[in-house]
Amino acid sequence: MSKFIPNKNVYKDMFNFEKNYWWYVALRENLNFFIKKFKPKTVLDAGCGTGANMIEIKNYVDKIYGIDISKEAIEICNENKLNNLFLGNLVNLPFEDNMFDLIYCMDVFGNLNDIESDTVLREFYRCLNNSGYLIIQTAAIGGLTSSHDEYWDIQKRYQLEELGDKISKNKYVIIKKSYRHFLLFPMIALIKILNKNKKELNSGDFFQLPFFINYSLIWIMRIENFLLRFLNFPIGSSAFIIARKN
Repeated sequence: MSKFIPNKNVYKDMFNFEKNYWWYVALRENLNFFIKKFKPKTVLDAGCGTGANMIEIKNYVDKIYGIDISKEAIEICNENKLNNLFLGNLVNLPFEDNMFDLIYCMDVFGNLNDIESDTVLREFYRCLNNSGYLIIQTAAIGGLTSSHDEYWDIQKRYQLEELGDKISKNKYVIIKKSYRHFLLFPMIALIKILNKNKKELNSGDFFQLPFFINYSLIWIMRIENFLLRFLNFPIGSSAFIIARKN
């Protein structure tokens, strides 16, 4: 994470897509459900990017903090009138012990190497209160590696069991473990295969879609998000884990 050097368009693309694009809408709605379920008062967005998750979550928690390694991302968050923002590295969080009821880390964990990921999990553990929750989503299944991963500087795609073992070994109790993007997995896998050897890194896999297609994908993911409340999916392009400080 300390060597993270994103493509120059990453945060611009994130800002342009995250409000309405099916991937981000579905991610937010899934995250929001579980945060509302757990009712935390103080929350940390670890790797907050340009702040779309924080904008919604701040409306139903007492206080939300955000930290990101990118100065550009923090500047965009400031433009969105977000508060409690920190420019920094997840391996050395600038927060007190037992400070947060819940920490979430969305699609950032894959940017860490093995040593950094263990350090980050220990930092999350230190900053969570004694009954605090951790929610992690990250890129999954090594066979899906493509030019998108290089564009977003994804160092590793995790198998679900591997990620679960890593979290458990760092003293957490896992309460939910599933893949995401199960219903759309064939489509996503096909796009990954087509882009596997793509040379130009001027964009990732995200591209503008006609309204009807984007809206249809949102509703497919809404169905999946609903099912995820009761089921764990056996495959998908993202690994999703909820754990609790032991």
